[in-house]
Amino acid sequence: MNRKFQGRYLHKVDEKGRLIIPRSFRDLLGMEFTVSKDVDFDCLTIHTIGEMNKIDIEFEGKSKFDKDARDMEREFFSNCYDCNIDKQGRVMIPGWLYELAGINKDVWILGVRNSLEIWDKEKYENRTR
Repeated sequence: MNRKFQGRYLHKVDEKGRLIIPRSFRDLLGMEFTVSKDVDFDCLTIHTIGEMNKIDIEFEGKSKFDKDARDMEREFFSNCYDCNIDKQGRVMIPGWLYELAGINKDVWILGVRNSLEIWDKEKYENRTR
């Protein structure tokens, strides 16, 4: 059975845009991964290399003449950034991605089965009420 991401942790984005990834998530995530603006919610999503390969295969099956599929492909891949974890367990996420998701300093990092989500603390807490 494959282990899945689960649980949630409250963390802070530092002044340089770095975020500590909890150790339990790092063990499943690997050293390299992709961060993207979520297409449905105001949050960021972290995808493992394996999950990105699955997403890529899904898009390969779409027609290049399908305008909606091309728009989705453009929206998704143009808002992706490849990242890695430093020796202190931090990831450097570009400011433009934080801005797209409306993320400030305090964040929830959520394990959501096959990926992680990074939510602005207030947005997440107001969403779940």
